[in-house]
Amino acid sequence: MYRFKKFISLFLSVFMFLGTAALIPFSAFAAGEISLGKEQTVNIGSEGKQVYFSFIPEKTLVYEFISVSEAVDPCGYIYNSDMELMYSCDDKEEEESLDFSIAARLIKGKKYYLSAALFEGSKGSFKVLLRAYEGIFVEDFTGDIEVKPGESFVLTTNAYSNSGELNYQWDMEYLSFDKNGEYFWEERILQDGKSNSLSIAKAKMSGHIKCIISDPHGNHKDVWFEVHLNSGLKAEIQGNEFRDVVPGSNETLSVCASSEVGSVHYKWYKEYKVYTARGDYDWERKLISGEEKNSLTLVSPSEGASYCCLVYDDYNNIEEIWFYVSMNSGFTASAAGNTSLSVKPGSSLTLSVNAAVNKGKIHYQWYKKQKSADSERYVIEKLFSGTSKDITLKNLKYCADYVCFVSDDYGNFEYVLFSVSILSGFKINSPHITELTVGAGISATLSVNAVSDAPLSYQWGSSYGFENNGAFENGTGPQFTTPSVYDCSEIYCRVTDACGNEDTVWFYLTPDSGMVHKFDEPFWIWNSDYSSAKAKFVCKSESAHIQFVDAEITKTVTSATCTSDGKTVYTASASFYGKTYTASISVAGASASGHKWNNGIVTRSATEIKEGVKTFTCSVCGTKRTESIPKLSVSDLGASELTEKDGYLYVRPELTCAEIIKTAGKGSKLLKPNGSLLKSDEKAGSGMTLIKTNGTILTVIVKGDCDCDGEITASDARIALRIAVDLENPTPLQKTAGLVDSSKAEITASDARLILRAAVNLETLNLY
Repeated sequence: MYRFKKFISLFLSVFMFLGTAALIPFSAFAAGEISLGKEQTVNIGSEGKQVYFSFIPEKTLVYEFISVSEAVDPCGYIYNSDMELMYSCDDKEEEESLDFSIAARLIKGKKYYLSAALFEGSKGSFKVLLRAYEGIFVEDFTGDIEVKPGESFVLTTNAYSNSGELNYQWDMEYLSFDKNGEYFWEERILQDGKSNSLSIAKAKMSGHIKCIISDPHGNHKDVWFEVHLNSGLKAEIQGNEFRDVVPGSNETLSVCASSEVGSVHYKWYKEYKVYTARGDYDWERKLISGEEKNSLTLVSPSEGASYCCLVYDDYNNIEEIWFYVSMNSGFTASAAGNTSLSVKPGSSLTLSVNAAVNKGKIHYQWYKKQKSADSERYVIEKLFSGTSKDITLKNLKYCADYVCFVSDDYGNFEYVLFSVSILSGFKINSPHITELTVGAGISATLSVNAVSDAPLSYQWGSSYGFENNGAFENGTGPQFTTPSVYDCSEIYCRVTDACGNEDTVWFYLTPDSGMVHKFDEPFWIWNSDYSSAKAKFVCKSESAHIQFVDAEITKTVTSATCTSDGKTVYTASASFYGKTYTASISVAGASASGHKWNNGIVTRSATEIKEGVKTFTCSVCGTKRTESIPKLSVSDLGASELTEKDGYLYVRPELTCAEIIKTAGKGSKLLKPNGSLLKSDEKAGSGMTLIKTNGTILTVIVKGDCDCDGEITASDARIALRIAVDLENPTPLQKTAGLVDSSKAEITASDARLILRAAVNLETLNLY
């Protein structure tokens, strides 16, 4: 809906411009000036009207043009001096608001036109405001990049902020597989710094490249690029995607795939239903191990399921081919008799289902679905006695739905629904729809006549027409007096009895327009120090009829902070014909003081493969900022990085095989616990073995690395905690790695706590 409205909004703006500006020079339009930081009222009194403002920036900045409205749908536009449309907006999608918000970088000394209108040619009033933009503005860019494997390209994003110099971090998400064969999008940092461009030399893989733009005040903006390496990968299904399989038979699923460059690979997954205790189900997906060809043979499948063939090439391009397999067991299920039933209070009732299957067994589970007594929410209850085709309900007192979930051994199922109502004599004797004309500004007294053998309850409310629509707190009886009626209004009364029967009565109220003036939005008159104000109301149909209302003034003072100027906001509030009107004026105060940074602490040490981080904290407001610490060279590795002691080689976390070998001596070998060689870029973990060229054999220990993966994570803290509370017996290796609190002889909760703090960079563990 938002996209449709945006298209219509843009079309109307272009149409109005071409249809009007082509006949009249733009100088003939009434284009008043708009002041920075000051709200202005826009009145749209005729269909298709646009109101224009001119603006010449004194500084080159990013500006924001916004609307503030209550019951109308404004549209906004920004044109250059030649009346060429630069930007337009109808709704702020991220807030699901009817107001518009347009950010644009405007150049000092150039003239711009800002225009406002109402969507679809409606009428009404709203306010507009031009202010300095507080976020990050990104100019339009091409987000989809297609190149051939091995080609080079450059990505660029043009971003601006009023808050200072921007930082750009370039990340890439690419296809990867975990140890179980499940695929996911892995992320790694490509570049971090002040450059708004990223050069990719000899592209090797498709993926998503994200530029994370940040300013000194903590604002962030993500810009995404979709990079596709056109390898010519094609994949299509062989045969029908829907397969109907007879139990006991086999079924072969096949895919035809090709690539112009490189190889094509296959992985097969099964996706099946897992039923919950509530009777609904979730989908689970599992890799089919060992199946890496273009075909999969299902040998006597036992249940219906979906199968996915993941086709991918050497360049990270993927295609998913889906097959949907159902089991033809001859399964059928339906209600035995009527599904809408009515009984007297306290009665018993037997519900029954007819079901059949050619092979296997039929399973039944009954559920009760009933509206909660204190809300509109439905509560579903599993009936543990209902596991056969029949269920007997005793002493029925409340209306409810009963559902029988019928299934067979092959995953086929059916829901059979029965609606049971209670014959309590519930009846509404009043008309269900009543239209009334009431004097404008007058309340209406409404009533509903309902009967039931069970106690009745009432809830009155409004759908539209009043300042606060919804349920009325005082509307809980058969009679209700409305607030004063000024607009066409819709009132409802929902009547419910203690047996769960309910019905709704509607009232449509129209005010007598001959009994009241119709006023425009007020014009506000402030005194010089903003301590008092008057609201001026002018009648739409009789301009000579003017009324003034003294306003109540509230004053809100905001002190200056490190990053924000201080200000005083005066808000005027006036009540007129049952409606409250407000207006605000902001007066600038003290200027922002700027951050006062401490000397900073190292929150992540630098390694050979990763930069470190130094964090600085403002002593005034507590805001934090970070600076990068350059990567270490191998020659920087010293006793704080790895140390030999008592037959062990103690190393810091995330140290790679290459770093250790360069320090231990060329020709040394680092072996995994299974005896295989550790690759140069893989991390050394507890339990691995270093064999030096002089024959020395050392066991690697990474303090805190209890799961032997070379990293300190929450998983290691969990293992240490389980050891501490005797839920797990440690191996000698785990005891050495997990004992990080040097004051203790055994692993305790203190060790688990230190490991967890190290996992989130709040602690640096001792090397040994």
